[in-house]
Amino acid sequence: MEFRLVVESSTDTPSTRPTIQLEEKRWELTDALPSQAGIDAIPFICVSYIWGSGRVPNPFHDAEPMSDNTMPALQAAIRSCAAPSSPVAQLSSTSRLAFWIDALCVPIAPGPRLATLGSMGYIYARARSVIIIMPPRHRALLSTMQSGTQLPGIDADALLGLEDDEWIRSVWTYQEVVNSQELHFLCDGVCLDGASFFSALGHLMQLYTIAHGLSDREMAHALPGLDTLLEVLADWYTAGYTQRSALRVLCQYKYRFNQEPKNYFYAAIGAVVAGPWTWRLDLSVEQLADEFMDVCRLKNDYSFIYCSAPRRRTSQGRGLFPQPGLLQPMLIWHSWGDAAEGAIDGQRGRVDDAQSFWLENMVTMTPTTRLGGPGRQFLIRWLDPRHLLGLDDDAGDAELAARVLEALGRMAYAGSDRYIPTSQGLLYPQTPVASHAQIDIYIAAGVRWTFGAAALLRIKVGDDVDFVPGVFVGQLDCKQAHDVLICSTAVL
Repeated sequence: MEFRLVVESSTDTPSTRPTIQLEEKRWELTDALPSQAGIDAIPFICVSYIWGSGRVPNPFHDAEPMSDNTMPALQAAIRSCAAPSSPVAQLSSTSRLAFWIDALCVPIAPGPRLATLGSMGYIYARARSVIIIMPPRHRALLSTMQSGTQLPGIDADALLGLEDDEWIRSVWTYQEVVNSQELHFLCDGVCLDGASFFSALGHLMQLYTIAHGLSDREMAHALPGLDTLLEVLADWYTAGYTQRSALRVLCQYKYRFNQEPKNYFYAAIGAVVAGPWTWRLDLSVEQLADEFMDVCRLKNDYSFIYCSAPRRRTSQGRGLFPQPGLLQPMLIWHSWGDAAEGAIDGQRGRVDDAQSFWLENMVTMTPTTRLGGPGRQFLIRWLDPRHLLGLDDDAGDAELAARVLEALGRMAYAGSDRYIPTSQGLLYPQTPVASHAQIDIYIAAGVRWTFGAAALLRIKVGDDVDFVPGVFVGQLDCKQAHDVLICSTAVL
């Protein structure tokens, strides 16, 4: 990794480096600073923005064109830091201003370039703040958000304009947000800190759901961009640097766009690995998926097993781990666990001396012929009243399960519609399970949703053993969780 910053040129001595003129000051690019010590030696600010399609010459790298949004974004950040009333003014009050912005600070030599691009998540994590540059069309919306708890109402057009914003849907912005220490949203002179933006956006979205008679699930389905933005802000607010589970990271990439599939993994690894990392352009998408899973395993997080991808074939059937490829979660919804402070929410596992693999913090359940009373009561309480219209009190399991499946569909669930009843709720396996199979059900207490948790089924048919992930919707008693012997490491 090669770390450089854009800093204000000294007025005392002429600079021999190329300079740029912004806000009546000269700015220059530093020499490469030591990667570890240098990144903490000078307080700096990262600038997050969208490149767009326009290109202009780069003042620091002649052979490398840059976005025509780069200089306006940097200038807006500098101006905001100089404004006494701006929330980011404090960032310039104690030290010389320094900025990191990709087009100017990433080197062009292939080796250092790949090492720096792969370390962007680390760079954003070490910055004092990340300033997000929003397009001018969002100024009215940010001005509304500045009114705090006394939000006057909702401008639906302004809110919907944010839904299609390119920055929100970019594959790169997830790591830039969740890794940051502080966030500031800046739009045409209006600046809002991350916590205030998060609170105001949540309130405006709630007003929108009420005005349009939507449930939270319907809102997420109708406006996935805004829901993704709210989710990434919740992720930033609740989890420390690289402490979120693999599944939470994968959920963020369902609605993020990039023309190169490899970039999904470059960005995802930036959100889970601590410290510098180097991109490997020679790796295929499948190899990058394996690299992502290996990084997660080193952190003792196996929550990637709850993705919808087919399982790897083993000598005994379908293994526990997914086939490498684009790893899509079974559904899109905020998950959490009971990790202690400084630990990772997610699915922990371990290998014992006999080379057997265990999953930790699992609740064992048994399939039943009918949905149990506690499970039925939970589902009726959880479902939106509109999903219960026409449902008689004595309606059968199949009719209630169809209503639950409809609700899951609004969270992008696309697995099997053939449910498995238990005393505490319904389990929807990712792929259908044969009626004559022997089934062991394990519910992940460390990967929970408000309506249930991720599940794993161990299915035996003759000598074959298959593993299938699933979605459990129902009541979960996490006090019953324990470690479960899953399989030999030979069939992972």
